[in-house]
Formats: sequence, C-alpha cells, structure tokens
Amino acid sequence: MQLPDVIDRVRPSVVQIRRIVPGQLPSGQTIGTGFIVVDTEHVVTALHVVEAVNPSAGESVHVALAAPNVDTPELKMRANFSQYEGKVVGTDKDQDLALIHVPQLNGPGFRVQFGPKLIEAKPVAAKLNTSPLREGVELAVSGYPLAEPSLITNVGILASTFTLNNNPAQMCYLGDFTANPGNSGGPVYTTRDGSVIGVCVAGKLAPIIGGVGAQTTGLTVIVPAAQVEALLSANGLQQSTTVAATPRPNNMRKRRK
Repeated sequence: MQLPDVIDRVRPSVVQIRRIVPGQLPSGQTIGTGFIVVDTEHVVTALHVVEAVNPSAGESVHVALAAPNVDTPELKMRANFSQYEGKVVGTDKDQDLALIHVPQLNGPGFRVQFGPKLIEAKPVAAKLNTSPLREGVELAVSGYPLAEPSLITNVGILASTFTLNNNPAQMCYLGDFTANPGNSGGPVYTTRDGSVIGVCVAGKLAPIIGGVGAQTTGLTVIVPAAQVEALLSANGLQQSTTVAATPRPNNMRKRRK
C-alpha cells in the first residue's frame, strides 16, 4: 500500500478538536487533533488539549469531522467540516490522554448533494496496533497543526522505544518527525497499513543557538496505543469493539496524490 492510500485510510478517523467561546465565531478555535475510536461515538486526544477549554467560562469542546476534498471542473471543495459538541468522559493524567464522548458523531456524517452526486464523509474508528515495534519502523502523524484548515501529514521513523523505571507498563516512544502546536492528540500510525501505534502528545524543543526561544528538534513524544486501550477499558469500552479503518471512497473526486 502506498502512502497516499494509507493517508486516505486514516483520514476518516481524524478530527479537529475545537474550543467554542461564547460570543465568538461559532466554528470556534482549533486547539488540537483527535481520532475516532471504538463505536464512532468516542474520540481520543491529548489531555492538555481539552484542558485549554474553560467550562466555567461557558466554553465547550467540539469535534469537527472533515468532508472529502473535491477537485473537479464542476466543483472545488476543501476544508469543510461537520461540527459536534463533545463531553470529556475519561482522562489519564500520567499519560496525557483524554476520552471525549460525541454521540452525534455516530450519525449520517457530512452530506452534500451536488447534482446527481452525493458527497459524504462518515466517521470511521481507527485500528489500534499494540504489537511490539522495532526501532526504525516508518511512521506518520496526521492532524491539524498551526491552525491549518486541511489535514497535514508528516512522515518519519520510530526513533526510540524505552520504559520508565524498567516498568513494561510504562513504555515510551520517540518519533523522528516534527510535531507542531495543533498536532497534539493526533494519531501516529504505521505507513504500512495505517494502524495507530500511539498518540502524539508533545514535540521535543531545543534552544536556538545565539537567539531567544526554542524550536522543535524533529523528535516527537508518542503515548503507545496500549495506554489508549487501558483508557478505553477503564471507561467500559473494550478493545474487541475497536474497528479497523477502511479506505475512504474516492469515486467522488479525482485523486490528488
């Protein structure tokens, strides 16, 4: 499977995480990325993403599902979303993970009738991969960094696997690719089949020599998928109900990659 096909397979499971502030734009502000799991009513993201929302000030978490990109002589459509309110129902502070329940996500999805064509996007749960990984495995991360309106994918390798305090339950991954603000909570997956091996939670920073501030080094901190499964189990959602992502229909648009 080629990388463009793998991205198409993963795309229907990736969502924007938005903060809605009373009195401001109804579409809100994109603050991170997440991915759909289990029953297409739940989304996993990074805990620090949803902690940026202040419910006491009337703010709320929303999840936005992208419509297909269409590029034909008759119609050009890009960066269109269906948006739904969600509720944080589970967290793991140690692993920086959060689980959001979005009942409306398990619905008809995005649907637009254009002449005889029906353009639609339905949510699809990601396939989790908890198998042992060897360093050097090629990985990708997809999300919405730097407030980009369209899905962005970066590719690299699994640079390091290690455990904290020699505890196998505290496995950690480092990816050799760059993550930017907004990538947090997004799925990290193998370029072979699109199975999600973990969650992007942070990028390593290094000081700028002779300057002020810091820049990313190209190393990304990844929480392994086993910790996602533990969070699901703690909230009554079993691994056996996790569904494999399926390729996105492409008969409604020309291939761009």
